[in-house]
Amino acid sequence: MTNTITIEIDGQPHQSADASLSGRRIKELRGHLDGRLLKLEADDERFVADEEVLDLRGGEQFTFECEVEEHRHHRHRRKRIVIEVDGKPYETRRHELTGAEIKALAHKPPGNVLYRITAERQRVEIGDTQPVHLHDGEKFVTTPPVGHAS
Repeated sequence: MTNTITIEIDGQPHQSADASLSGRRIKELRGHLDGRLLKLEADDERFVADEEVLDLRGGEQFTFECEVEEHRHHRHRRKRIVIEVDGKPYETRRHELTGAEIKALAHKPPGNVLYRITAERQRVEIGDTQPVHLHDGEKFVTTPPVGHAS
């Protein structure tokens, strides 16, 4: 029986029987060798070179960036965005996160429900897989799921 690890590349799960993968091999799992591979780490991202070998546990997240896209968004990627979750500030360089990624950034239980607070002080529920384009100073709150305590 072989143990497999699952990593996420651009929001899609990919499995490997090998826990030590090079940047190039991770690109091959995605099926595209051109562009840059970025490893998402808490509130930041870092470039992974083709020859760099990573020892993976599973659950790591990566994103793939085409050179044209990188050039176009270079200025935006470098700026840190500060959002507030349950009254505490969190920084990220990513301008778009899913609801699950926002909860993970703020170290909130995955089962909690995430809400975006609008300018009119309304709560809008954000699903775990829903992408959210972030703006500096945005506010979010979480609540335990109905019938549960956090």
